[in-house]
Amino acid sequence: MRYCTQARGSALWHSMPAAPTDPTGRLAFVATGAFGMAVVDTRRFNNPIVLGQLDLPGDATDIAYDRVNDVVIVASNAGGLHFVDVSDPMTPTLLRTARFQASRVETTLGVAYASSGRFLRAFDVRVGQFLARTNNAGSRLYRLSDRRGVPLQHRLRNALEKL
Repeated sequence: MRYCTQARGSALWHSMPAAPTDPTGRLAFVATGAFGMAVVDTRRFNNPIVLGQLDLPGDATDIAYDRVNDVVIVASNAGGLHFVDVSDPMTPTLLRTARFQASRVETTLGVAYASSGRFLRAFDVRVGQFLARTNNAGSRLYRLSDRRGVPLQHRLRNALEKL
């Protein structure tokens, strides 16, 4: 993403899904640090085009795309966890913010899983409702998988299913 000179900030993390609004997979959603997030057209890898940007509070360091709801979830550390509607790539729109220290985020099947220190929190992407939180035995989460490579969100999803 270093060729993308039109975007403000640095590309810290990106997600390149095949979105319902973009079946060709040409869009990349990029966390741009203190500048929030950007939507980039990547059809020409040597000349990407920024379609839209959104300033967000905090320092955006991770981003995930939920194709079920056409929403990007941005982990912005002290700025919180931001839910952004990207159904129109030219005008990403902030839907809501969950206020907690969010450093990493993943999404699957309409649920966003965000790490916050040693905790993993789950949110319903469509309505932003907090679903559950699990403690990772006192150690800080740096990635969303355990030592065996099993995604931690599976542990939390299993706990949710037992409720």
